[in-house]
Amino acid sequence: MPSEDHLTPDAVSPEPPDQQLQNQADSLLKRFEVSVSCQTIEMELDTLAAEYSKKVKLPGFRTGKVPVEVVKGKYRKALLDELKENLIQREAYAHIQKENLQVTAPPMAEKVEWEDGGALKANLVVEVFPDIDIPEFTGVEVAIPAEQMKPVEYDEADQVERALQSHERSIPVTGRGVQEKELIMFDVQTKILETKKMSPRTQGYFLLKPDGESEILDLYKEVLGKQPGDKLVLLRTYPDDYKKKKWAGKEVEHHLEVKAVYELKKPELTDDFLKSLGVTNEEEFRTRLREEFDHAQNHRREEIEMEHIFEYLDNTIEVTVPSVLLQQEIKRQLSRQQIPPQFASEDEKESFRKQLLAGAHRSVKLSLILDGVRKKFAIEVTQEDLQKEYHHLAEHHKVSEREVKKYYADKERMQQLKDHILDTKVIDFLRGRITIKEA
Repeated sequence: MPSEDHLTPDAVSPEPPDQQLQNQADSLLKRFEVSVSCQTIEMELDTLAAEYSKKVKLPGFRTGKVPVEVVKGKYRKALLDELKENLIQREAYAHIQKENLQVTAPPMAEKVEWEDGGALKANLVVEVFPDIDIPEFTGVEVAIPAEQMKPVEYDEADQVERALQSHERSIPVTGRGVQEKELIMFDVQTKILETKKMSPRTQGYFLLKPDGESEILDLYKEVLGKQPGDKLVLLRTYPDDYKKKKWAGKEVEHHLEVKAVYELKKPELTDDFLKSLGVTNEEEFRTRLREEFDHAQNHRREEIEMEHIFEYLDNTIEVTVPSVLLQQEIKRQLSRQQIPPQFASEDEKESFRKQLLAGAHRSVKLSLILDGVRKKFAIEVTQEDLQKEYHHLAEHHKVSEREVKKYYADKERMQQLKDHILDTKVIDFLRGRITIKEA
């Protein structure tokens, strides 16, 4: 039977490393000791108790008038527990700042020695960002197979057809059954015969093509010619490795009712249609299609170049990836999947785990390298860069620059914009330094 185990971030950890890799990982760990004298603890305890005395409520005292000594006596353990954590963190960050450590996460206490009335000692460990040796990239060439860079020839008729298809409208069909390349809407309920439990009624759509995508096997031949109101009961036996794990290896009964049939109709190149696209005539429409095609070709070429540049960076620059950042990236990638991954076997689960780990490792490594490039070559976002981006966004979205600036007045949005500009500048810098050679 298929396994429906889910993969969690904690389950995706690196393989047990050899000694060399273990030494590299350990090199990012910085251990240090902090201590606080008993006199300082008592003074800090007085200060904390004084704060509590202003808000604590005790019988026989007005709020805000509870003596500090009473608070210390009644709540001493709770106050000391809070104080211990605060003092350890305060001393830890003081050490981090003094040593100018660039940490990936808050420090962790490995050992704490303290008894009431005595000094506080704590052994702490923190992971730091790695030092990365970024080269000058002088004379670097990256070879790309010429076949990958070969441009696609422009076919105007094909581009016009694609544009019209992208604006297809669905028109309800009555008085006849569904035909090839038409859209059928249906209600469906499913019963797994093993459990005899019927699922809730849901609505689905199917574009009638022999190779059309549908969870229900062989749906095309069953619904061809059907009309609104027709009802079907389909019995299916699904293979053990079926993509929908809930049905894999089971007999399933599908109850369908056709609700509507739609013909997909392409628009004509009329004045009204061209106007809806923001162009004045057919010549302008065809010119825009060519410009969009050329832009897409250039973008494709840039993406191929950058992928090979990233491969060069990944293969030639040594980076010890911090475990904290690796786990964060794994969690981010898993969270992007709307449905948690499920696996038919342990081998499939292990294969997915390894791919996820490798992808997360590469992503973090490249991110650290690009940040290293930014620092080494002092690449920053200037006011001029922002102004150019405002102008570009205003033109692209057909709004005023004032509206764009108002949108990015929000601090978080502004940071996202700056990060985007910075990423673009770093990539443009690398593309300017590294020579692309078609082989």
